[in-house]
Amino acid sequence: SGLTGENCTVTHCMFQDCESLPTLDLRKFQTSKVANCAYMFQNCESLNPLQVDNTKFTFDAATTMEHMFDNCNKLETVDVTGFKTSNVTTMAYMFYLCKSLDSVDVTKFDTRKVTNMESMFRHCNVLPNVDVSHFETDIVTTTAYMFAGCYQLQALAVEGWNVEKVKIMDFMFDACWNLATLDVSHFNTVACTSFTSMFQGCFKLKVIDVSGFNTAAAEYLDHMFDGCYEVETLDTSRWNTAKVKRMDGLFQQCKSLKSVNLLSFNTANTWNMANMFMDCFSLEEIDLSSFNTARVNSYSSGSLGGMFAVSGPSADYISVLRKITLGANFVIAKDAKKKNLMQNTGKDIAAGVIICTDAAWESIIDQPTLTSTGSQINLAKWSHQTL
Repeated sequence: SGLTGENCTVTHCMFQDCESLPTLDLRKFQTSKVANCAYMFQNCESLNPLQVDNTKFTFDAATTMEHMFDNCNKLETVDVTGFKTSNVTTMAYMFYLCKSLDSVDVTKFDTRKVTNMESMFRHCNVLPNVDVSHFETDIVTTTAYMFAGCYQLQALAVEGWNVEKVKIMDFMFDACWNLATLDVSHFNTVACTSFTSMFQGCFKLKVIDVSGFNTAAAEYLDHMFDGCYEVETLDTSRWNTAKVKRMDGLFQQCKSLKSVNLLSFNTANTWNMANMFMDCFSLEEIDLSSFNTARVNSYSSGSLGGMFAVSGPSADYISVLRKITLGANFVIAKDAKKKNLMQNTGKDIAAGVIICTDAAWESIIDQPTLTSTGSQINLAKWSHQTL
């Protein structure tokens, strides 16, 4: 409590790894001249409360706040309302692993110069809400893991965000289990190269409007919607996927998904489509007539494994898939890893029709016997129509 910090310019790592420190009174601490406060309280695992005076705890000159409260996992609240952040360029991991944080007011943050917001609120496990509606994200280049593991968040207002410079959105909303509303319809994703697991584990989201997403630069779409249990439709009809390398698990466990338009998909550079529609129990028809599997077949790690699979043996794991349309460029290689797109563990998919070339059909029905833990779709129940 005697610390004044009057002429202090650096608080970098100041209390880092004070794992057993239970309380800290910094109400007299003046931080207006501090330029670097990164890692200041990192790994203060027992700290609660942290007492500050928001007229003194201001960080007017700060340019970096990365990892500032990282792993303060007992901290329930922190007063950052006095922070002057107009010069800050990175807030990466700022509140990472603040697992007990149930309130934080960042409404006065000036984020105009921030380029990195990676993992900013990652694993704020009990945080019920955080108002980031005013964040200016015009020059942000990564929002990866920004809200990942925010299990209790129910809504996020990101409608006003400009994300046109963001290159990485991996795991941005991953494991936001209780998130019920999220409007990303305005997102201009022209620069984004990776959407890996962006919405993975958003169990309660019923609507994800990605119809306006610009995917021309995208290389990774793997597991983007994996575990979006409640989503019934996805409009990807205008997506440009010419550069995409991975689509594995893209719609995996979209248990309520009834329709998705993939006719615009160009998969000439895609080498992994494994588990792409695994456990899409409500999807009756899939038209993949635009798909090209040449890269899957030529790449050493290429895979179609489990593309239409059902993963579990229980009564809950039953697919209604009835129709699959495969174009002339959907060629299935002899390699079992690339070939077992029909793998189905525990349950057969009911009878239906596969519309494809005769050669593709011969490859499908010639699939090798799988391991004892799995079984094939009973293709005797299915019919074949030639393109």
